[in-house]
Amino acid sequence: WVIRVDGTGFLTPSGRNTIMVGRSPCTPQGVSDSTTQITCTLPPPLAGHQVVTLENGTRSCRMWLF
Repeated sequence: WVIRVDGTGFLTPSGRNTIMVGRSPCTPQGVSDSTTQITCTLPPPLAGHQVVTLENGTRSCRMWLF
């Protein structure tokens, strides 16, 4: 699975951000990531809605993945 997270204030390089989908880590790809967009890969999540959590040391965010 590949997801893209859009927002502001992401750290670069993108590996400095921690992204979780449910309990599964989502690994930043780093190729075209920036302070406003991160693309990451993860194993297929469990069925249903998943909480996506992004932390980067000074900020955190939670959102739903449908």
